[in-house]
Amino acid sequence: MAEALGQKTYIPKLLDKYLPKPIRQFYLSRWIRTFQLGIIFECFKESEYLLDVMNIDTLGELETFIKHHRLSPLPPQLNLKNWLPANERNDGGAVVKGIIPVCPMLCTLLITMAPIFREWQSKGHTLSEKYLNWALNGEYLTHAIALYERGEIEVVSEEVASIFRKSDYSIPLAAKLRLMIEDDEEGLLYA
Repeated sequence: MAEALGQKTYIPKLLDKYLPKPIRQFYLSRWIRTFQLGIIFECFKESEYLLDVMNIDTLGELETFIKHHRLSPLPPQLNLKNWLPANERNDGGAVVKGIIPVCPMLCTLLITMAPIFREWQSKGHTLSEKYLNWALNGEYLTHAIALYERGEIEVVSEEVASIFRKSDYSIPLAAKLRLMIEDDEEGLLYA
């Protein structure tokens, strides 16, 4: 905290002069909770039980999580309709690189979400644009992983290849997502 406030060392008496003790205690306990949650996340980040551990039980909680991870719609150049066979994709011969800033569990979440949302749509339900974007991100990842596994795209780093290898459809996660959708009392899917 001292460093964040521009001090060289942590001196509680100095902080007490301009930062009330209850506020300092609040931020210290908040940082401790954040650190503890980070430890829990690291332990379960590659497990299909991550949502259970993170206590994400509703679409609203899932929406908040994804919002904080700044997941946004795909850029137009990554539209599924633009994907062609490998020999037809890049007429200009330019090197094209893509960056997917996610961890294996978030990829698994998106890959699992996509067919669940499409299944919900096939039953005649309308999804909000936000959930359609999540489904599209999941479909993009599924397609990108399939292209990588067939050797049709190169990845920039071994870290990306590792993420692709660890990301897969999760049956327990799919079951939990289906329950969350069925229990969507707030109507978030349609908003």
